[in-house]
Amino acid sequence: MRSNKVPPPISIKRNSPRTIASKVLGVISIISTLIALRITISFKDGLLDDGAGWPFVFFLLVIPLMIFSFALSMIGIGFSSGTLGGKRLCGIGLILTFSPILMLYIMFWIGEMQDRREKMQDKKNYSYIDGVKFNKEKAVLIDFSYFSENKKETNYTIPDSVTSIGDYAFEYCSSLTSITVPDSVTSIGNAAFFECANLTSITIPDGVTSIGNNAFRNCRSLTSITIGDSVTSIGDYAFEYCSSLTTVTFLGDAPKVVENAFEEASPTIYRNPEAKGWGDTFGGRPVKLISEKP
Repeated sequence: MRSNKVPPPISIKRNSPRTIASKVLGVISIISTLIALRITISFKDGLLDDGAGWPFVFFLLVIPLMIFSFALSMIGIGFSSGTLGGKRLCGIGLILTFSPILMLYIMFWIGEMQDRREKMQDKKNYSYIDGVKFNKEKAVLIDFSYFSENKKETNYTIPDSVTSIGDYAFEYCSSLTSITVPDSVTSIGNAAFFECANLTSITIPDGVTSIGNNAFRNCRSLTSITIGDSVTSIGDYAFEYCSSLTTVTFLGDAPKVVENAFEEASPTIYRNPEAKGWGDTFGGRPVKLISEKP
């Protein structure tokens, strides 16, 4: 015989407002951390290439997002009322809060490993003398400041084996005040001494035949330079912004030069009386005989 009893209605369990708030706060916390993590990952190129802008963005955006995520997670855990749903989401947000710092550490580590690997590879393909980078035959000086401690040197004598000073070889070596160039050198590359801000004087030996573009640009303390008798060409903006340069002495015939070689510089050019090809001006600057030097 069938029972006529009606089964009781199934009760639907509803989340309390505190549990719902906890879940919402947990979701927002996770999203905030993921945004902070994405911003941190975007620093990768800057970190690996020694970019200087990322710390500003990290402290301006990432740190506040981490603090915001941490605060939401803690508040959400307090709102969870003993239920697992909201507490779980807020716990995930709390754990992820510190992931940008972990990612930053990982990227630093990757960058250091890459740097070590590159230097190990370099040691197979290049030569080093006191931390200065040369080609394998030590005929081309490639990078004086390859190791950062060299940036503190004030005087440097280029080895006699060198025949060419490479492009950007001494770029931004602001501590250097004097450099001795041997007779073996025949060419000075583009921007070779760019912004050696404290370099005061230099003698270019007779073996040098060419001075590259921007070779001494922004050498603001350079007051005098002597150029040997074999130089046949001087590149664009070679002495631009050498604002202290007063004397340039040429020992040979007039080389090829463009008008902008001495842009924003005002030296007097001095020459040998026997030298050929000279006029009253050179690169837009007045020319006098060496005997007329003050």
